[in-house]
Amino acid sequence: MKHGRTFGVLLVLGVLVVMAISVRAQIETPPPPMNGVMLCETAGGTVVTRYPALGTNNPETDLTVFALGKPFCEFTAGDGSSISAPLDVLAANGPTLAAIAYFYPPAFVPDGTTANPSYTYCNQLGGAINFGAVSATGSGWVSADDVNDTRTFCVFADSSMIDSFGVFYKSDGAIRGADLSSAFTWQPGREYAGTFQQ
Repeated sequence: MKHGRTFGVLLVLGVLVVMAISVRAQIETPPPPMNGVMLCETAGGTVVTRYPALGTNNPETDLTVFALGKPFCEFTAGDGSSISAPLDVLAANGPTLAAIAYFYPPAFVPDGTTANPSYTYCNQLGGAINFGAVSATGSGWVSADDVNDTRTFCVFADSSMIDSFGVFYKSDGAIRGADLSSAFTWQPGREYAGTFQQ
C-alpha cells in the first residue's frame, strides 16, 4: 500500500514537471512568422514560385531546373524595374543578412572582376550569386510559369537571399520595383548599420 501511494505521488510530480517544461517551452518559442503570402500581397507584391536552374544563358533545351522551388514576393514599378525577395525573408521575425543588406547597404566598390556589378556587389557583401559560381552558361531562379524569366539572388551565410540587382541599386539610393523597407516584418535598429562596413 505504501509503495502504491509513493508511486502515485511520484507519478503526479512527474506529470507536473512535464507540464511545467511544456508551458516553459511554449513561452520561449517565438510566434510563427506572419503569413508570407498575405504579407506580400498587402505590400503590393505578387507571389511567384521560382526554381534554381543552371544553364540560363543556354537554349531552353539545355537548361537544368532543380526540384526545390521557393516562393518569392516580386514588385514591379511602372518604369519596368523590379525587385524580388523570398517570402520567408520578408516574413522573418528576426534579423537576416538579406534584410540588413537592404536596409543598410554599403557603398559599391568596383573591382573590375566581372561585367555584372551586382555580382561584384554581392561578393563585396560576403554573399554568393545563386550557386556560388558565375559562369558563361549562367545560373539563376526561373519562374514556374516561364523558364526564360530568370532572377539572380545574392545568397548569404544564413541562407537568406535578396534580388542582387535590387540591393545593388539600393546601395546608390535607387529603388527598383518598390521600396521594401515597410514590407519586412522585422525592422532593424541602428545597431545593424555597420554589419557590412569594411
